[in-house]
Amino acid sequence: MDYISQMLRLYFYEKGYTKEEIKQLLENNPFDENFVKWELKKKKENIIFAKCLKNKHLITTTTPIQEIVMHKDNSVGYYLENDIYYTECFIKDINKAKLYANRVILLKGYYPNEFDLIKRLCNNSREFITGICTNDEDYRLFVLSNYRKMLSELKNCRLVRCERDYQNVVMLTNKSK
Repeated sequence: MDYISQMLRLYFYEKGYTKEEIKQLLENNPFDENFVKWELKKKKENIIFAKCLKNKHLITTTTPIQEIVMHKDNSVGYYLENDIYYTECFIKDINKAKLYANRVILLKGYYPNEFDLIKRLCNNSREFITGICTNDEDYRLFVLSNYRKMLSELKNCRLVRCERDYQNVVMLTNKSK
């Protein structure tokens, strides 16, 4: 799908719109001020997330990455200099994503059934980084709680936190320092 279609799909999903609300938005103009602000916020979060990856030394410019994204133009990798392979899939299809060898799996956002993917990566000794960037304290605490539950079941994983430009970044990774 093209960028606009994927972003609208993600926007509707994140906002939790009902089918009726989506239909009403599509009949009018879904690209209103709310959508534009949301899209700019997504891009800012991607930039901050990329900077935190570098500042926390989770990646270097030579780290090969496979980023699982909705669309490559809405990605963290867009702001990195690395060799990045993009796997595009919708949030609910994350466990169906094909994983490539010798690449760090990068995932920004918190997804349903994400833990299944993380367990699969750990069981296969695959390096991964997953995380969020937000200024929503309730969401941050929700994800942090879920990451702590994952940590209790996973070996050799850790939490990494970063704060930048009034945004909180929380990451779960099995990459060594």
